[in-house]
Amino acid sequence: IGIKLLEGFSLNSLFHILTAKIIILGHAPRDAHIKAKCPQRIIINLWHGVVFKNIEFLIKNPSPIKLEQLNDNAQLYNALIASSSTDKVTMSKAFNISLDNIYITGLPRYQLLKNGIPLNDDFLVAQKEKLQLMKKGKKLLLYAPTFREYNEQPLIQITKLEWLKLNQFFIQNNLILGVRQHPYDNVLPNYINELSQINILSHKEYSEANIILPYV
Repeated sequence: IGIKLLEGFSLNSLFHILTAKIIILGHAPRDAHIKAKCPQRIIINLWHGVVFKNIEFLIKNPSPIKLEQLNDNAQLYNALIASSSTDKVTMSKAFNISLDNIYITGLPRYQLLKNGIPLNDDFLVAQKEKLQLMKKGKKLLLYAPTFREYNEQPLIQITKLEWLKLNQFFIQNNLILGVRQHPYDNVLPNYINELSQINILSHKEYSEANIILPYV
């Protein structure tokens, strides 16, 4: 079968979303702007990690709008994957999906953590090469805060003075810091881009966190 990797939301993405018989997601149908069940379409969710925090239906006291969104999503899935029998039960509760529709396959993206794993996707190879060039013999530290429903966004909890102190520390110790925002956290203070030792590893530039982790 033909596989098309869609980047961002565009007319090209919209065309494929509307016409594809099989859609494989790494998060939720709402991110692909899918709201209605189509009998001719199969939606498979690969998710993007093991559930260590409360997500989806496990979120405490969701707003009425959020709950409506979650109920709509639950009707759309044909299949979900899990990494273990325990994870399968948690995923069932989180997404309100029958255990029969959840398959224990492991999470394919974790294969990227292995040393020497062959990358036959030019898109991922380019990301790997960019990381190698960025390091230039330095040690790379990664700050990748997760999303919290009701908390202030993490990057603006750090003051400008603290960022400047961090940058000076990295200069003195031949280190660089990679900052990876959660896609839902979209506030980035402008002055961070001006700091010499701090690199923004955005989802647009680095599609997979597991491409980054082996270099950290």
